Amino acid sequence: MISPVTPGQLGIATPFGELLGNSTAEMEKELQDYVEMGVDWIRIDIHWDLVQPTANGGFNWTLVDRVFNAIAAKGIKITAILNNTPDWVNDSMSTTADQQAYGRFAAAAAARYDAIVDHWEIFNEQNKAGITPQAYTEMLKQAYTAIKAVDADDVVITGGTAPVPSTGNGMWGAVDYLQQMYAAGAKGYFDAVGYHPYTFPLMPSNNAAWNGWQIMEDG
Repeated sequence: MISPVTPGQLGIATPFGELLGNSTAEMEKELQDYVEMGVDWIRIDIHWDLVQPTANGGFNWTLVDRVFNAIAAKGIKITAILNNTPDWVNDSMSTTADQQAYGRFAAAAAARYDAIVDHWEIFNEQNKAGITPQAYTEMLKQAYTAIKAVDADDVVITGGTAPVPSTGNGMWGAVDYLQQMYAAGAKGYFDAVGYHPYTFPLMPSNNAAWNGWQIMEDG
C-alpha cells in the first residue's frame, strides 16, 4: 500500500494595494477564493509611507488593519514585508537617523500585529533599490532587535533579493549582496534569507551568472 502524500503549505504573494483597493465584499470574495485554493500563507506589504507619511505624525494603521484583520479572519497566516520608504527619509537609507526610524516602524508594526503576524520580511529587493549592503545591514539590525523585543519567537527574514547583476550603480547581485551583508555584521540578525528566484527576461535554462535559477544551481 502506498502511503498518502502529506500536503505541503501553499503560500502566495499579493500586493497590499490590490486588496486595499477592493470593497469589503470584493476583499471577502478574493480571500475566500484563496481559502478554497488551499492557501495557508499570504506574503503582503506594510507600506511604511502609508502608515507614517510624516516624520512627527505618528503611525496610522487604519488601512493596514482593514486588510490584515480580514486575512486573519480567514485563518490565513501572514508574512508581513516592512517596505516602502516615506518621503521624509532618504531612499538610500544611509543615515543612522533613517535606520533608527525604520527600527521604530518595525517595533510599532510588531507590537500592533503581534497576535496575527509572526513572520517579518525586512524590506523587498533592496539589492536593486540603491541601498548598500552596509546600510541594509544596519536596517536589519534595527528591525531584528525591535521585533525580537516584542516577541522573541517571531521569525525575521531578510528582504527577498532580486536576481540582478552587480552593476556598481545601485544594484548588487544577490550573492554579492549577501556576502557583503555578512562582512558588515549581519550574522545573527536574521532567521532566514529571502530570495526571489526569477529569471525574466531570460529562460531558466540560461546560464547567466545573475539568473535566479543559475544562482541556485551554483549553490
